[in-house]
Amino acid sequence: MLLRIEELNEQGGIHGRKLKLVAEDDGYDPKKAVLAAQKLVNQDKVFIVAGHPGTAQNMAAMPVQFEKNIVNFFPITAAREMYEPHHRLKYSFAATYYDPVPPAAPRMAKERNIKKVCTIYGTTTSARRSCAAPRPD
Repeated sequence: MLLRIEELNEQGGIHGRKLKLVAEDDGYDPKKAVLAAQKLVNQDKVFIVAGHPGTAQNMAAMPVQFEKNIVNFFPITAAREMYEPHHRLKYSFAATYYDPVPPAAPRMAKERNIKKVCTIYGTTTSARRSCAAPRPD
Protein backbone atom coordinates (compact mmCIF):
# COMPACT_ATOMS: atom_id res chain seq x y z
CA MET A 1 0.00 0.00 0.00
CA LEU A 2 2.86 2.36 0.84
CA LEU A 3 4.54 1.71 -2.50
CA ARG A 4 1.35 2.43 -4.43
CA ILE A 5 0.71 5.64 -2.48
CA GLU A 6 4.29 6.79 -3.17
CA GLU A 7 3.81 6.00 -6.85
CA LEU A 8 0.52 7.93 -7.00
CA ASN A 9 2.03 10.91 -5.21
CA GLU A 10 5.02 10.93 -7.61
CA GLN A 11 2.48 11.11 -10.44
CA GLY A 12 0.83 14.14 -8.89
CA GLY A 13 -1.63 12.46 -6.54
CA ILE A 14 -5.33 12.14 -7.23
CA HIS A 15 -6.85 15.25 -8.80
CA GLY A 16 -3.72 17.08 -7.66
CA ARG A 17 -4.05 15.98 -4.03
CA LYS A 18 -1.27 13.96 -2.41
CA LEU A 19 -2.19 10.91 -0.34
CA LYS A 20 -0.96 10.11 3.14
CA LEU A 21 -1.30 6.69 4.73
CA VAL A 22 -2.46 6.81 8.32
CA ALA A 23 -2.37 3.42 10.04
CA GLU A 24 -3.85 2.27 13.31
CA ASP A 25 -3.26 -1.12 14.94
CA ASP A 26 -6.44 -2.64 16.33
CA GLY A 27 -4.62 -5.76 17.54
CA TYR A 28 -7.31 -7.83 15.80
CA ASP A 29 -9.69 -6.76 18.58
CA PRO A 30 -13.14 -5.34 17.70
CA LYS A 31 -13.12 -2.99 20.71
CA LYS A 32 -9.77 -1.56 19.64
CA ALA A 33 -11.07 -1.38 16.05
CA VAL A 34 -13.86 0.95 17.19
CA LEU A 35 -11.36 3.17 19.00
CA ALA A 36 -9.08 3.19 15.97
CA ALA A 37 -12.00 4.03 13.65
CA GLN A 38 -13.06 6.88 15.93
CA LYS A 39 -9.53 8.30 15.85
CA LEU A 40 -9.22 7.92 12.09
CA VAL A 41 -12.52 9.60 11.25
CA ASN A 42 -12.66 12.24 13.99
CA GLN A 43 -9.04 13.22 14.58
CA ASP A 44 -7.19 12.20 11.41
CA LYS A 45 -10.13 13.10 9.13
CA VAL A 46 -9.51 10.21 6.70
CA PHE A 47 -11.68 10.00 3.60
CA ILE A 48 -11.41 6.22 3.20
CA VAL A 49 -10.51 3.15 5.24
CA ALA A 50 -8.76 0.62 3.02
CA GLY A 51 -7.55 -2.91 3.62
CA HIS A 52 -8.86 -3.29 7.16
CA PRO A 53 -8.31 -6.97 8.14
CA GLY A 54 -10.81 -9.12 10.00
CA THR A 55 -14.57 -9.61 9.88
CA ALA A 56 -15.30 -8.78 13.51
CA GLN A 57 -13.08 -5.71 13.37
CA ASN A 58 -14.73 -4.41 10.21
CA MET A 59 -18.20 -5.08 11.59
CA ALA A 60 -17.34 -3.10 14.71
CA ALA A 61 -15.70 -0.20 12.86
CA MET A 62 -18.11 0.25 9.95
CA PRO A 63 -20.87 2.05 11.89
CA VAL A 64 -18.30 4.61 13.09
CA GLN A 65 -17.07 5.09 9.52
CA PHE A 66 -20.51 5.21 7.94
CA GLU A 67 -21.75 7.78 10.43
CA LYS A 68 -19.07 10.12 9.04
CA ASN A 69 -19.62 9.07 5.39
CA ILE A 70 -16.29 7.19 5.21
CA VAL A 71 -15.91 4.38 2.65
CA ASN A 72 -14.88 0.90 3.78
CA PHE A 73 -12.70 -0.08 0.81
CA PHE A 74 -11.63 -3.68 0.17
CA PRO A 75 -11.56 -5.04 3.71
CA ILE A 76 -9.27 -8.03 4.08
CA THR A 77 -12.02 -10.52 4.73
CA ALA A 78 -14.36 -12.32 2.38
CA ALA A 79 -17.31 -12.42 4.76
CA ARG A 80 -20.70 -11.70 3.21
CA GLU A 81 -21.25 -8.89 5.69
CA MET A 82 -18.67 -6.85 3.80
CA TYR A 83 -21.06 -6.50 0.86
CA GLU A 84 -24.46 -7.63 2.19
CA PRO A 85 -26.71 -5.92 2.83
CA HIS A 86 -25.85 -3.44 0.12
CA HIS A 87 -24.54 -0.13 1.43
CA ARG A 88 -23.25 2.76 -0.65
CA LEU A 89 -20.08 2.95 1.48
CA LYS A 90 -19.14 -0.75 1.25
CA TYR A 91 -16.65 -1.67 -1.48
CA SER A 92 -15.57 -5.28 -1.21
CA PHE A 93 -14.69 -8.31 -3.26
CA ALA A 94 -17.91 -10.19 -3.94
CA ALA A 95 -16.59 -13.57 -2.86
CA THR A 96 -17.03 -15.49 0.35
CA TYR A 97 -15.00 -18.17 2.01
CA TYR A 98 -17.84 -20.66 2.20
CA ASP A 99 -19.88 -20.32 -1.02
CA PRO A 100 -17.39 -22.18 -3.25
CA VAL A 101 -16.67 -25.01 -0.81
CA PRO A 102 -19.74 -27.30 -1.15
CA PRO A 103 -19.70 -27.41 -4.97
CA ALA A 104 -15.92 -27.90 -5.10
CA ALA A 105 -15.62 -30.57 -2.40
CA PRO A 106 -16.95 -33.55 -4.43
CA ARG A 107 -14.69 -32.77 -7.39
CA MET A 108 -11.64 -32.39 -5.17
CA ALA A 109 -12.47 -35.66 -3.37
CA LYS A 110 -12.81 -37.50 -6.64
CA GLU A 111 -9.48 -36.17 -7.90
CA ARG A 112 -7.78 -37.39 -4.72
CA ASN A 113 -9.75 -40.65 -4.49
CA ILE A 114 -11.32 -39.68 -1.15
CA LYS A 115 -14.57 -41.49 -0.34
CA LYS A 116 -16.34 -38.78 1.69
CA VAL A 117 -15.74 -35.10 2.40
CA CYS A 118 -17.30 -33.06 5.19
CA THR A 119 -16.73 -29.36 5.57
CA ILE A 120 -17.91 -26.96 8.23
CA TYR A 121 -18.18 -23.41 7.06
CA GLY A 122 -19.62 -20.13 8.27
CA THR A 123 -19.19 -18.42 11.60
CA THR A 124 -19.23 -20.35 14.86
CA THR A 125 -22.78 -19.17 15.53
CA SER A 126 -24.08 -20.09 12.09
CA ALA A 127 -21.81 -22.97 11.09
CA ARG A 128 -23.21 -25.31 8.46
CA ARG A 129 -22.04 -28.81 7.69
CA SER A 130 -21.80 -30.11 4.18
CA CYS A 131 -20.94 -33.72 3.36
CA ALA A 132 -20.60 -35.09 -0.11
CA ALA A 133 -19.38 -38.14 -1.91
CA PRO A 134 -17.85 -37.81 -5.37
CA ARG A 135 -20.20 -38.65 -8.20
CA PRO A 136 -19.10 -41.43 -10.52
CA ASP A 137 -18.83 -40.40 -14.16
